[in-house]
Amino acid sequence: MTHRTCRTVARRIAVGVLATGLMATQAQARVGQICLELPAGAGTLKAEIASGCLPTSPAYEGAFAVQVDAHTATITINGGFTQVGDARIGTTDCMGSRVIEQEAKAAGPRRYSVIVNNRHVGAIDASDTQFGMRAVRRCFAGRSQVQVPSSDTMATYSISQFSDWIGRDEGKPAPITASTLGGLAAQLLGDHPESQEGRPSAKIEISPAQWQRRPWDKQTDRTFMAIRIEEHGYLDDSVSGRRTFATARRDTQTGEWSITGLWRQFMCARGEKAGQWSSEPCA
Repeated sequence: MTHRTCRTVARRIAVGVLATGLMATQAQARVGQICLELPAGAGTLKAEIASGCLPTSPAYEGAFAVQVDAHTATITINGGFTQVGDARIGTTDCMGSRVIEQEAKAAGPRRYSVIVNNRHVGAIDASDTQFGMRAVRRCFAGRSQVQVPSSDTMATYSISQFSDWIGRDEGKPAPITASTLGGLAAQLLGDHPESQEGRPSAKIEISPAQWQRRPWDKQTDRTFMAIRIEEHGYLDDSVSGRRTFATARRDTQTGEWSITGLWRQFMCARGEKAGQWSSEPCA
């Protein structure tokens, strides 16, 4: 091999190494984490978009479009972090990380699907924010989300909480029975699609609870087992989800568990009620 050939090969290797370095740095210029916040009433969407680990050299800037579609209850975020100028590649020390804050007009209390750069990353549920003063905040940092378990405490409910649900009062005949609480919950689940096309999901919680006769009463009575089920990802054109609240008691003689109260709400997939829980029919 001649000296000229060696220099040519060396030059090509150097160019290849530089190109690889550029590609690696640009690959790091991605969206690392997005945190969304919706205040009580969900009038304004606040988005914090973090770049993740970036080197101090070269510099980066971010350009994002945050949109809220009320008709489909969807939050869409498009954009990324791009390199500024032709600065030389430096060591990745993560000191160049950026956070972009943006706001957008929200569509009110509802459950929003979140789409980032054409990829569904999850949902943020603000469907009940009109009943409280606490803002709803959720961060999306990858394909898997770790749910923080709630404390195991005795929940207290009042019948008035279910005035806008479809249901029946406790004490009526209960045809749903099973030998276990899990068996009861299984009978309350809806018909989910057999494929992943509709992003099916179901969250089931079973815990001891008690009734409060009136919201302002300090005393409680009538303990029971509460079954709370929230389902999403239906393939129905008009209904995207359903939530169920049921009360259950065990017969001390037979050992069988029975449903003694049952209430349901549905979530519309489109229209003015998209992403909102309602007892009204979905269009």
